[in-house]
Amino acid sequence: MVTKTNSLSTALRALGHTPHVRRGWPGKGRTITFETRDSSGLLRAGKIDDSGEVTLTPYGMDNKLPGLASALEKGTSTGEMLVHRYGKRAVVRHEEAITKFLRPGKAQNVAAVSTAIRAACRQIGLGAAQVSGVSDGCVTFSLLPGRSLHEMGDSGRDGWDAFFKFWPQWQGLEVPGLATFSAADEAATLRTWVAHAVNHGVAHADELVRAAEKVCGALQGGVGKSGRALVHRDLHDKQLLWDGRTLSVLDLDTAAYGEAELDAGNLLAHVRLRKLQGLMGAETADALSAGITALAPGPRLGAYEDSAALRLACVYAFRPAAAEWWPEWTATTLETIALR
Repeated sequence: MVTKTNSLSTALRALGHTPHVRRGWPGKGRTITFETRDSSGLLRAGKIDDSGEVTLTPYGMDNKLPGLASALEKGTSTGEMLVHRYGKRAVVRHEEAITKFLRPGKAQNVAAVSTAIRAACRQIGLGAAQVSGVSDGCVTFSLLPGRSLHEMGDSGRDGWDAFFKFWPQWQGLEVPGLATFSAADEAATLRTWVAHAVNHGVAHADELVRAAEKVCGALQGGVGKSGRALVHRDLHDKQLLWDGRTLSVLDLDTAAYGEAELDAGNLLAHVRLRKLQGLMGAETADALSAGITALAPGPRLGAYEDSAALRLACVYAFRPAAAEWWPEWTATTLETIALR
């Protein structure tokens, strides 16, 4: 059940006034966690309670990620902190490796799934990071070559051509033991994000709820109409690396079996977003959209694209830097869903 509020939460208002915030995430109740750059350029995690009090944590410290604290104490984690979502995860880049720090008990599964998916990727020529170390609280991966297709923008067309070549093969890969991610799971994820946004009093709350229910109905109403495929579940341009010869895929531990339209819909929404952000030209965006649609041309693609677009509206409501384009994205998304 979504509890509607009439105004922006105190925590979200405080987030908007906190300098240099990169990303924010809704927490329990009406709290928020975030990451920011301090005056020294270090990535720091922070918390905002429901009264709006902002707390910046010491660099790299997190009592729910004991692996991170331990590595820092031993001086073994001397690389660059790339991500620190307080209480959830952190990512550190070393010269030749990437280490993900997770809550205790999660690392072994991440390592196992990543290893299995990498083996499958190698069968078709896709690059994927090799697990080089694992403990209860962290997984270390080899560093992959190349730049992300997000970073390359319009100059990444060769990388996208490689993606269009490989992805139909990816969809047909068989990886034993993977979970299933259903349309009902996608609907539940969307409802969760809409509930977070509404709970914090973001604009268009009523419209977000109505749109979410329409999209969830479309997702769940067409169950069984699409075939089974290997899906990444969080596929977008930042997850794809290109070095001029090899296309590599990041964050494979989310992979599951589901409908091919899930990945295609997520990619379509991100391509539209990059165009709106001015990070991709119209010609490139149109060409990519056509290519992505061809990967999953079934009637359920629109529902998954709408779900991704609406979820992005909710996710970016917690990122102050998105304020310039967020109103247009959200209004356009709501209008598109209303007209379907």
